[in-house]
Amino acid sequence: TQSTGGAPGGPSSTDRAGSSSLTNSMVNMSIQQDNHKRVATPEPPPAEPDPSLEMGSMVQVSSKGVVHYGVIRWIGTLPSRRYTCAGLELEDDLSPPGNDGIYDGVRYFTCPPFRALFCYLHDCSRDRRCEEVPALPSRSSALEEVRQNFGPVESGRIEGNVEKPYN
Repeated sequence: TQSTGGAPGGPSSTDRAGSSSLTNSMVNMSIQQDNHKRVATPEPPPAEPDPSLEMGSMVQVSSKGVVHYGVIRWIGTLPSRRYTCAGLELEDDLSPPGNDGIYDGVRYFTCPPFRALFCYLHDCSRDRRCEEVPALPSRSSALEEVRQNFGPVESGRIEGNVEKPYN
């Protein structure tokens, strides 16, 4: 029997129909041909989202080849979506499909018009621009550095009227 096609190197429709040795994962990875229509099987689940991402995180996400930067304002599930989603308030307007925090008629958060973007959380990553900023020294280490370079920072209290040091 002649094969009706299939993914290169994958099983033919005859093999799929008559063989029980194929595993489900092999069938899911192949492109199946049915009634002369090519139908892609569902994609495998994506990688887990970054566990450090939470509401308030500065993130970046790519949409249609453009990187957008924003803050996570909402995390949860949306109707008809399989994976955890994030509602982002973007730095710049997104028109269309930007909105103000409404998805399918339901308000999930509030932001200025055309600044909201809903996406899968696993598509978000930490804003790489924030990684380039060096950490500031702690207040105590900054004071210690001043003491080492300039001496004590404390000064005594001067009481009474004091004339200007310069005329």
